[in-house]
Amino acid sequence: MKIILSRKGWDSGSGGLNPSPVFPDGTIQSLPIGCVLGSPTYASVAPSAITAKGYPNLDAFFAVYPPRWIPTNPYAHLDPDLEHAAYPRLAGWSPCFGQQGAAAAHLTNQCVDQGDLFLFYGWFDDVRLSGGRWLRRHNDRFLIWGWLQVGSILTPPFPPWLHYHPHAVHAGSYPNNRIYVATQGLTDVNTLGPWDGGGVFAHEHPDRNLTLSHGHRGTYPTKLPDWFSGAMTRHRQEHVIDITEIPQAGPWLSSIFV
Repeated sequence: MKIILSRKGWDSGSGGLNPSPVFPDGTIQSLPIGCVLGSPTYASVAPSAITAKGYPNLDAFFAVYPPRWIPTNPYAHLDPDLEHAAYPRLAGWSPCFGQQGAAAAHLTNQCVDQGDLFLFYGWFDDVRLSGGRWLRRHNDRFLIWGWLQVGSILTPPFPPWLHYHPHAVHAGSYPNNRIYVATQGLTDVNTLGPWDGGGVFAHEHPDRNLTLSHGHRGTYPTKLPDWFSGAMTRHRQEHVIDITEIPQAGPWLSSIFV
């Protein structure tokens, strides 16, 4: 099995220039970056962590957690797309993640295939509610927020249930385009119970924290096992390591799924 540590969500280089929130109850929500006409609107995306706080959709949440940019369009790049309840679905939907161009070529060159496991991480910060607005605490860190074990790799034309996905909506402008679709259930990971092949972690957990010192996020994760360090590459978002011959990897991976 290969692990692909993949950086996704709002960041200082894309999205709202704000971190995704860690709420006072420990729940987390990765915020999707912006997209263009034809993609789902932020007003139509309603993740469970956001609706549980009383906001009907991401657009309503942004009104009280304002990004440092003024959106010029209302569209969300809903990718990775890992939570069934977050958006209206057609029959056949599964958690999925699209990639294209040089990044897709990198994954191909690393022989990423069925059974390999994406771990999605991003920039997060604690938030507090004050005067009806969510404010940052500047306790920045990288957190793993979702996963997808590859069950199949699709190329255009994509099936109807992917009609909304940015890699389907904009397929004509994405070179080397593909969508990774999750397995039915997580395999080859020693866990205490069954897990879906893809999904989001509802809460922060210390073993999914990738920053040694909170408040000092830096550019790359600083809390990774020594055996993972060789996979970190400076100019790519996807860091791939084959754990087949690394016995220490099993317990580390199991600690993620708690």
